[in-house]
Amino acid sequence: MRVKQILFLFLVSLILFNCENKEKLTLEEQLNLTPDILVEGESDIGLSSFSKRYDSDIISKLYSEALENDKKLNALNEKIKNFTNDSIIEKTKAFTKYSNTNDHYWSSIDKYISSLNDSIIKKETTAFFDKLKLNFENSIDNQTKLLSLIDTKKEKLRDQLTLMKLFVTEPMMRNYQVN
Repeated sequence: MRVKQILFLFLVSLILFNCENKEKLTLEEQLNLTPDILVEGESDIGLSSFSKRYDSDIISKLYSEALENDKKLNALNEKIKNFTNDSIIEKTKAFTKYSNTNDHYWSSIDKYISSLNDSIIKKETTAFFDKLKLNFENSIDNQTKLLSLIDTKKEKLRDQLTLMKLFVTEPMMRNYQVN
């Protein structure tokens, strides 16, 4: 329920910000504008049923127009893109390399231990290195959990960006349909 309230407030604020950028037009005129990319004769979107080059990404084009017309929406979009892009990968590269190197080490240990012929030595060595591996995994547990949490948050933010695109472009398309 809380997410729905936040999304509703977010969408209302987007609409209000959008209205502020078109100072010369009245509120009623702003609400009735047809998006530029859908104005007949100027549209590069092949929406004709006979067109074989139908542009299936009309949402992106409408959203791009909304970004051009609204500086606050554009700033918000840039902030979201900065969080959802792969810069996190660059920032966690050292830890990922460290973790992968250790994983490779533990894998190599398993291969070496499996090559031992004496079953008693094999069992004792396995127990010893299993304990070391568990200690290592416990030592990096917080970092691993944080990386997982970051990935989850990035996915949710990408979903919110998709919803924002849909709700920003819906009134634009509705205006086109009315006009």
